[in-house]
Amino acid sequence: MQVIKNESTYTPPPVESVWLKLEEGTTTLRILSHSVNSVTHFVKSEKKSHDCTGEVKTCQYCQKNNKPRQQWAYLVLLRNEKNPTIKVAKFGWSIFKTILDLSKDKDYGDPRSYDVKIKRVGQDLDTEYTVIPGKDFPYNDQEMAILMPEDLVDPEKATAKLLSYYKKEGETAFNTDFDPEEVNEIFAEESTKH
Repeated sequence: MQVIKNESTYTPPPVESVWLKLEEGTTTLRILSHSVNSVTHFVKSEKKSHDCTGEVKTCQYCQKNNKPRQQWAYLVLLRNEKNPTIKVAKFGWSIFKTILDLSKDKDYGDPRSYDVKIKRVGQDLDTEYTVIPGKDFPYNDQEMAILMPEDLVDPEKATAKLLSYYKKEGETAFNTDFDPEEVNEIFAEESTKH
């Protein structure tokens, strides 16, 4: 606990978000969880996404002709030597499709078994992403210390943790009461659709 006697000179420590923001350049990560699909509406005037109910008659954003967007989320480990961290990564179709394609490729397979490098070039609407499969680098001691307390090396436990972040942050674009087996079934079903 810290007593702050003079607020005018106090600089609070930075608050780190659990949500991954891909910066320009290359981000190396390891996917830990299964993917979870959600549908949202982005409202430009609010600079915020809202959940879609999936039905025009019950979704106020669909009624306003605000096009829904699908996103796929993963719990990931940022492979930063100095400061590895756990984040929630939300990807659009272009990144998710590449991960799906890699998962179906006999040379790569399960995307949780190797690093993934995502290269971002550009800003705002003029942004391109390239997904490159990496190697299966072993976790270092610092990364293992982050992963092991909650056993996040297990995809089911990592998926449960991912869903808990959504629940905690009040994002409910999908049912947050899935058990790990249901998440596996959904993941398998999604991969066969595309």
